[in-house]
Amino acid sequence: MDAKTAYKNWKDSHKVNMRVYTDQEMFELGFDTCQTMIKAMATIIDEMEKDAKKMMAEIKKLKKAKSEAA
Repeated sequence: MDAKTAYKNWKDSHKVNMRVYTDQEMFELGFDTCQTMIKAMATIIDEMEKDAKKMMAEIKKLKKAKSEAA
């Protein structure tokens, strides 16, 4: 791919927005973006907590099996 093709692809996929936003609109854009990020991070954390609980249960099973074998 040459530079002209890359630029054309980029230009077709991005639009430059020259609109001027009010303070309230800028706040809302930032706030909404942050809320989206927070939801995504919370989902990841919830999944990690579930994985941690599963691992702790497996560790307990292994410790129990080890103590019974001894």
